[in-house]
Parts: sequence; C-alpha cells; structure tokens
Amino acid sequence: NQHCEIALVILYMNLPGMSGQEVFHEMKRINPNVSAVISTGYGKGEKIDQMYSEGIKGFMQKPFVVKELLKLVENIIGVR
Repeated sequence: NQHCEIALVILYMNLPGMSGQEVFHEMKRINPNVSAVISTGYGKGEKIDQMYSEGIKGFMQKPFVVKELLKLVENIIGVR
C-alpha cells in the first residue's frame, strides 16, 4: 500500500477549503493507521482534544521552535 510509506503528517488546523480536522478524517479513511500532528496558532482547545480521541499523535502551538518540533516528530516515529 503506497500510503504506508508516510511516517508522519503535520497538518495546520486552519487550511483553505478543508479544515485540518477534515483532512485528518479523510487521511484516516484512506489509511486508518496514519500518524498526524496538528499545528495551530490558536492554542489547544476542544477540537484538538477531540482530535486526540480520533487518533492524532501530537499538537504543536505556533509559533514553534524547530527543536521542539523535531523532538515531537522523533518521539512519534521512534527515531534515535
């Protein structure tokens, strides 16, 4: 399956056309084991909490420090 090659997707919550949550649902439909991190500048709220229950692996508040993002990604995909 070609979709299994993607280790992690980083989604912005406020995308044009579809929300990050809608994109995540579509990705889950295609590959139920997809790993995703959500990013937004608005903080962690009810939608993010709901997305955790739906299977997101992490959250990054914007603006974020690259080292923090790298650490989160490494923790999720098991690098190092």
